[in-house]
Amino acid sequence: MMAGTWYHVVGSYTTLKQPSDCQNTAKSPGSIDIWVNGVKWNHGSHGQTGCMSQYDVIPKANGSALNIATMTTESFFKGAIAKVAIYDHALDQAAIDNHYWLMSGKQPTGSCAATCSF
Repeated sequence: MMAGTWYHVVGSYTTLKQPSDCQNTAKSPGSIDIWVNGVKWNHGSHGQTGCMSQYDVIPKANGSALNIATMTTESFFKGAIAKVAIYDHALDQAAIDNHYWLMSGKQPTGSCAATCSF
């Protein structure tokens, strides 16, 4: 990824399933998937990244604030975030492709393994 470049990023998590190589799933089940410019990242290139057990957390609904561009409110993302959308369901690839097309006028192409190329 390059500074000064616009990226369309989608993140999705579930506690219902996880890649087979995730560790400690009995305690912290689930997975996180990421798409960049409509291209889904390759879990196999990232080890435990993408496993909820990596973080030893179980997401649950509560009164916590939603923070965007910061984890602790003590440091911040040095860039711009143009739009944010939050859904109560997982988007399928067709919906992600459509969102990317609507935002960029392009179809997703490329790959995201150890790094992403478009």
